Amino acid sequence: MLRWGFEPNPPSNTSAVDYMKGPSFWVGKVVRGLGKIAKFDDGVYEVHYRGGKTEDFFHYELMDAVSFARQRLGL
Repeated sequence: MLRWGFEPNPPSNTSAVDYMKGPSFWVGKVVRGLGKIAKFDDGVYEVHYRGGKTEDFFHYELMDAVSFARQRLGL
C-alpha cells in the first residue's frame, strides 16, 4: 500500500499522472515505437511487438520503455 504523500519519480517523457495509471488504463493500448500492451497478469505486463515477438515488463520497466519510445519518436 502506498503511503499518503507518495510522489512517483517517473522517467523522462512520462508524466507522474501516466506513471500512476493502473493496468486497466494501459492494457489494450498501442504505444507508438513500442508495441501493444496486450495483458497484465500477476504484476507483469505483456507487450506484443510487430513480427510476433512478446516481452514482459514490471510496471517500472514498462514506464521506462514507454519513455524511451516517446523520446525516440520525439514526443
